[in-house]
Amino acid sequence: MAAITSFKEEMFVKMDTVVTEVDLFQADFRNMLERVSVAEGHVNKLQQEVEPLKKTVVDLRAATTRMEDHIEDVKGLSRRNNLHFRGFPERAERQSVEMFLEE
Repeated sequence: MAAITSFKEEMFVKMDTVVTEVDLFQADFRNMLERVSVAEGHVNKLQQEVEPLKKTVVDLRAATTRMEDHIEDVKGLSRRNNLHFRGFPERAERQSVEMFLEE
């Protein structure tokens, strides 16, 4: 009978150890769940901040493209306005370049 009592007490000690370990695992698991929940909150917040930034980038790219096109147009106009013909007197065309060239 003493062996059974000793075995029973030993099993209770081991069970207490197992219960303590399970409690520790549960506490760690709850801690991890809380950390994951906080991380998910941060991710959601960042996603909400990123969406308007994506739209801003698209808008800025479109504006940059429009400005680059405008700059090219202005450069082209500037080049056309800066043509100099040698051998002709300045303002010899008077009213119309076409009429001057026909003469």
